[in-house]
Amino acid sequence: MKNIQIMKKLTAVAVMVFGIMSLNAQDDTPAVDMQSKRGVAILPQAGDYGLGVNAAPFLNYIGNTFNNSTGNSTSFDFMSSEQMIFGKYFLSDQVALRGSLRFASNSFADKNYVNSDASTSPEVFVKDSRTTRSHFYGISGGIEYRRGEGRLQGYYGGEMMLGWARNSTHFNYGNEMTSTNPTPTTTTDFASGAAAANGNRLLTETSGNMYMVHARGFVGVEYFFAPRISIGGEFGWGPGFEFGNDGSATTETINAENQLNEITRDVAQGRGFMLDTDNLAGAIRLMFHF
Repeated sequence: MKNIQIMKKLTAVAVMVFGIMSLNAQDDTPAVDMQSKRGVAILPQAGDYGLGVNAAPFLNYIGNTFNNSTGNSTSFDFMSSEQMIFGKYFLSDQVALRGSLRFASNSFADKNYVNSDASTSPEVFVKDSRTTRSHFYGISGGIEYRRGEGRLQGYYGGEMMLGWARNSTHFNYGNEMTSTNPTPTTTTDFASGAAAANGNRLLTETSGNMYMVHARGFVGVEYFFAPRISIGGEFGWGPGFEFGNDGSATTETINAENQLNEITRDVAQGRGFMLDTDNLAGAIRLMFHF
């Protein structure tokens, strides 16, 4: 089934590109003078801006047109779940500045009812909750150089990407931990929040600040099938570093003096280095210029 879907996508791309190229096969006008029948320039020019989106939803729609119900909707999606907003500014007809930006802040709360330890009735409940927050800020900037004599344009260049991320989890429990109730009834499916059985219960867990630095060279190609609208893709290569400081975790427990005690400990942060090729998660980019 997966192979059939891939073949549908490849067929849709081939049909679309072949059709576009066939319609424009007679157009061998030099790039500088290329215009539509209405006199609109086909290629972007100095002073133009560009905005890129993922073309996959549109290609999926074309490839699934004849199956009645599956995958028949389009959407204005990013190129991947972590894709930044992507744009360009053309310094000249052949040189463009490019950049991307992402500002993400998410919060999600899980809630669950458990039996109340203060009641002997099995019908009395209290509520546990877990709130997870994640933050990511990213920015990139670079320059690209373009070449080509017609609608088919190639480009290459380099860019630098910087990122910062931080995550935290906070727990609230309906049953209090006390000297008379050292192992209170607690939700057991909150991942790491199920530690009440051994006398410890997690209250907060915070990752350290994670920093990301990536340098990337790239090469790509795009085809302008309409005035200032193109479809294409690119490959990149370069090193990436990820590093950060330690986070912390706070638990509550009943100590040897039979008192409630909170303990905070450090949580080690990882780091990494990568050097590899990439293709933007396999996305086919659709570019609009204005």
